Amino acid sequence: MTGSLYPGGYTTACAAGAAAASPTRKSGAPLNGLGNEVAHDDAVPLAPPVLELITPDGCASSSFSETSSLVINIQKAVAGGVSLVQLRDYKSGAKSKADLAVRISTAIEGRALFVVNGEPDAARASGADGVHLPERMMDRLVGLRGQGEWPRIVGCSVHSVAAAVEAARLGADYVQVGTMFATQSHPGKTPEGVGMLNDVRRQLQVEGLDVVLVLGVGGIDASNCGDVVAAGGDGVAAIRCLCSSSDAEGQARRIVQDMWNSAGSRFAGSLGDEIK
Repeated sequence: MTGSLYPGGYTTACAAGAAAASPTRKSGAPLNGLGNEVAHDDAVPLAPPVLELITPDGCASSSFSETSSLVINIQKAVAGGVSLVQLRDYKSGAKSKADLAVRISTAIEGRALFVVNGEPDAARASGADGVHLPERMMDRLVGLRGQGEWPRIVGCSVHSVAAAVEAARLGADYVQVGTMFATQSHPGKTPEGVGMLNDVRRQLQVEGLDVVLVLGVGGIDASNCGDVVAAGGDGVAAIRCLCSSSDAEGQARRIVQDMWNSAGSRFAGSLGDEIK
């Protein structure tokens, strides 16, 4: 995906500031049981506070009647400050997901980074900027680095402090921690809560891996996103409050503003600080 704009619609005039402000990843500690290191010295192409939009399950299926409105909402949410879009759909077929990936990529026009959840090869073929791996596929992080310009960004879902540390050591640019709050996408699940996210942040600092961005996911909306940032998060990931909103742009703006309000001076110097 190409374009002269950085994530969130920021112009390239601000890009130099982002490159200077964005953290860089140095070689990690030896990997557990692997006996080698991950060297990743490129700037992470996101600056906090990060607002990630995740698509609802089944959204690429032919039986999903709201695909067109979903794509429109993605466009509006990006205009409101979403800087990362993740196509996550475990129910639809590969062809349907590939087709939707093209539609999303075309709709956001490089104004946000775009990742596809699942197999790296499929994500690359879809034209996405990178890949997001579920925790059970974390081992696929190995080998993704050092293969040219792709992937620009790699993320991983985690549900424990140990998993977050391992994902960071294996080369993830961001870890998606959760569930933060009760959510309809995981009914009946007891949320890990913002306390676990705080534990993840602290342990990454101890391990010298605090360059990795920490995003909270699960039941996120404008009423609680600030709690995630206050606990040490670099941003949040949301599904329903953006994808099903009648005002996705306004909702995104409110969430981003609430994250700034909760961050104090912690995000000072990031790209977003220049356009607040």
